[in-house]
Amino acid sequence: MATPRFASVPAEWKHPFGPYRQAPPEYGGEWWYVSPFTSDTPWEREGKPLGSAPPADFVEVLGPRPHLTDPFRGEWDQNLKAWKGVKLPPWLTPAQLIAANETYKAWGMGNAVVYEGAYGFSVRWPATGHFEFEGEARSAIVTMVHWKVAEYQDFLRNKGLPVPKPHPFLPPAPK
Repeated sequence: MATPRFASVPAEWKHPFGPYRQAPPEYGGEWWYVSPFTSDTPWEREGKPLGSAPPADFVEVLGPRPHLTDPFRGEWDQNLKAWKGVKLPPWLTPAQLIAANETYKAWGMGNAVVYEGAYGFSVRWPATGHFEFEGEARSAIVTMVHWKVAEYQDFLRNKGLPVPKPHPFLPPAPK
């Protein structure tokens, strides 16, 4: 389990009187919970310095590093640690990706980009600008393309954003 950390904490929680210490800027500058069980510098165990620029293909797929207060930032940092690159898995052919991308483009999502990370092969749609939306590669490319379109539209709707061309698989909006 990850050590608790936050973009900011109340003054009384800060070291030396409280249990939170601020990580150096190269580790993100967040406030980390420190105890005898975590060490005085838990960010060194769980993270890596962010001083070097992330790989270009990583930024293409997951976007620029989110602001410190953005809830997607922790996931972005975790993905960077496990990044293996944009590539097709051995069980996926370029023709299957092209066919899936035709559907995604028709529904306004742009091309799916397949990459390998902490959880195997995943897919994101950078053209949408919603870098936090992802899918598991096999289902998103081979078996459930239209379902993923509907899931993306539901994601938009849950964020309060318009869905210009609702997919037939999109469930009715809650009242």
